[in-house]
Amino acid sequence: MATTLDHTDLRTRLTKITTATASAMLYKRGYPFTFMLGAQPIQRGKVVCGRALTLRFGPGRPDLATAEEDRNTKDPMWVAIEHITPGDFLVMDCGGIQTAATTGDILAARIKFRGGVGILCDGAIRDAAQIRELVGIPAWSLGVHGLGFTPNLVSLDWNIPVRCFGVTHPRRLHPGGRRRRRDDPGQPGRGDRPGGRRSGEQGDVHPHVDRAGRACQRVLPAERRHP
Repeated sequence: MATTLDHTDLRTRLTKITTATASAMLYKRGYPFTFMLGAQPIQRGKVVCGRALTLRFGPGRPDLATAEEDRNTKDPMWVAIEHITPGDFLVMDCGGIQTAATTGDILAARIKFRGGVGILCDGAIRDAAQIRELVGIPAWSLGVHGLGFTPNLVSLDWNIPVRCFGVTHPRRLHPGGRRRRRDDPGQPGRGDRPGGRRSGEQGDVHPHVDRAGRACQRVLPAERRHP
């Protein structure tokens, strides 16, 4: 009998687990910091689950900026996006910087085209209406800014542990992790190891990590779920 679930089946099952259930199960397994607060959804009513692909930004510095002609091959942001695989959830650590936006509708469309299922950014995004209405990929951010990628923000690295909305998101060690999130109040987001979830009112998020994620690989019987 198989002991693992198909990735699609696992993601589907994780989207059916309530925020309270996942929070309680992870807490019991030693993961107290799994619920992200302050992330704002640009849409409502979305439930998403996938593997976290991490990306880190910092305040702009000219000596760290990538030349425009090298952007597609050397800039960590572009490189990370081109490494997105179906079921991935892009998690961007911006350190709360909102003086420039990261992802607009064009990059969001590229993320979706490559199979990405969601975007999380603890900074600003732009083109929120277009991402919501035209691209149709769920996204959460700290805010929205009109300017795109400017010298105020520089992408530093990708596929490393990052901090986003008070939760540590591990680097991708293998293709088996998950994060889930949902826009309805009280539901969460996604992570690289079995991943997280997010709620919609304040955009609370919940990442599941390897061992803890195994506890959520099946939908618990109703009598065992946390109310």
